Amino acid sequence: MSRDLKTFSLWLCALGAAACSSAYAVHSGSEGEPLAAISQPMARSPYDVELIGEDGRALATYEKGDRFYVLGLAGDRYSIRVTNPTARRIEALISVDGLDVIDGEAADFVKKRGYVVPPGGELVVDGFRMSTTQVAAFRFSSVGESYAELKGKGRNVGVIGVAVFEEKEQPQMIVPQAGATQDPAARDRRSGAEGEADERAESSGSAGKSSGGAPAAAAADAPGDVAATEPSPSSPPAEQRRFEDKDSGGEVCCGPARKKSRPGLGTQWGEERYSAVDFTSFERASASVPTAMAELRYNDSEGLRALGIQLQPAPDAVEVEQRETAEPFPAARGFATPPQ
Repeated sequence: MSRDLKTFSLWLCALGAAACSSAYAVHSGSEGEPLAAISQPMARSPYDVELIGEDGRALATYEKGDRFYVLGLAGDRYSIRVTNPTARRIEALISVDGLDVIDGEAADFVKKRGYVVPPGGELVVDGFRMSTTQVAAFRFSSVGESYAELKGKGRNVGVIGVAVFEEKEQPQMIVPQAGATQDPAARDRRSGAEGEADERAESSGSAGKSSGGAPAAAAADAPGDVAATEPSPSSPPAEQRRFEDKDSGGEVCCGPARKKSRPGLGTQWGEERYSAVDFTSFERASASVPTAMAELRYNDSEGLRALGIQLQPAPDAVEVEQRETAEPFPAARGFATPPQ
């Protein structure tokens, strides 16, 4: 049975090698920018992510199986809020409908950079970034009017993703206790074993795979760098067909086949909103393997019901019986009196 949720936690995954580059830091309060993430169910992460409406309240979110679904309404504006309760900074890579919210192209958490969330902080992403001071607001829309569909990339409409990278910890100096002695031979043996373990860990991290199955790669060396993409093959010409003109009874030739419109919601390129950001340095604990990942799907009420999600709690048997046996005239006499 579905249950109404306000937030959901993220799942942790393994760490790999490190990379250092610049990322974005949001300077505005409610006009901020980060997110969070999904992955293997190994352990609960501390990060939270939710979609919020214009009133700042979390939108109704339902759990079905191992996924979370948000109920949206066409025309409504929404934002993405991420909470980082830890004592370390995190970098959040965010995608909406398969598009990176910073450059509007195909999302890639390995080759692109995201937003930095401060320790114990909370940041909000209001839209697709247009500049260092403006974003285009997220608004629910039909699939045909969505930003992704208009760009010819509507395959992944209906899902929001977040990949979280923790910041690499700085090395700490360990002072040996006074008078402690150490056997040189034992120290050498231990150092050799640790070196082998480090080499295995580094090899494992560099050979890791991204969530899409592609070999893991180093992160971009500078903010705004976008990996070169292969040119997409030219689309075949639209199917030509003949169809009957019902009004005239004649036949119209060679019109392009009409594309069937998809039901449900997408995310529109909305109005401009102020959201100032700046650049900051951030070194990932892992260059290509997120600490946590998440996906949050959204649709209208019809789409969620089609998945078998019960949007409203069903009344219990006692409530049903009471309503069915309610009396319109329960033999009351006299005049109305105030409640006790």
